[in-house]
Amino acid sequence: MLTTDCGLTTNNCEYDMNSIFCSNCGTQVSAGVAFCAGCGKRLGSPGSHGLPYEPAPPKKKSRWLRNLIIAIVGVLILLAIFGPDPDDGNQSNDRQSFNNSDFSDGSGSSGSSSDLSVTSGSSLLPYRFTARDLNGNTVTEKTLGEKDVFFIHLWATWCGPCISEMPDLAKIARDYGNRVGFIGLIDDFSSKQGEARRIVQSAGIPSSFVMLNAHEPSVKPLLDLVKTTVVPTTTYLYRGEVFGPFEGAYGAGYTSVLDKLLNN
Repeated sequence: MLTTDCGLTTNNCEYDMNSIFCSNCGTQVSAGVAFCAGCGKRLGSPGSHGLPYEPAPPKKKSRWLRNLIIAIVGVLILLAIFGPDPDDGNQSNDRQSFNNSDFSDGSGSSGSSSDLSVTSGSSLLPYRFTARDLNGNTVTEKTLGEKDVFFIHLWATWCGPCISEMPDLAKIARDYGNRVGFIGLIDDFSSKQGEARRIVQSAGIPSSFVMLNAHEPSVKPLLDLVKTTVVPTTTYLYRGEVFGPFEGAYGAGYTSVLDKLLNN
């Protein structure tokens, strides 16, 4: 630090003659000015007593702000790449999508009715069909008999959630088999019939749960009730009233709908 005879001080380092300050009051002054405009103190001259001007204090670089912005941008990028699917907030159950031209749309909208207050009573499935089931047996709508409710379930052998919930479906079919007609529509029946049979047998699905080829022409009226691009998907039919489709695997949760329908 250098001190002049006029009372000004300065660091003995490089300084900017265009950015100088009065050491008495700190007012910024222009180079060559004789008096400080802030305090009126006379400013020395370069030739008379060393360095008469105090250089501007070094500026601190705001690196922390830049680093903070970079960190925030990085977090947003990671969330966009690895964050949860926006749909997860609307549907908590497992589901898998597929692209199949046999379905007219995948809207997942409700069927003809969402009101569970309907007239009770047993009846035959109001859709006629003749097809072979997973075991090669010929089945028709009469095979299912007269039931209060029909449970129509679309699934596929490559769908993890479909396979995981099979034991729950087996228990539901055994517990509700007397009042509910269970129909399984297998998306990849033609190419994976053996694998589908293994999955069904391993889960203990009873024979009353009829497993059909989802793309069998005569079964199309049933498939149309499950318009979707998601497996598994389930539709309930009660005396001609359609409830669903409901996309995703609900496991034991299917019973809540069945109970509402059966207890009306």
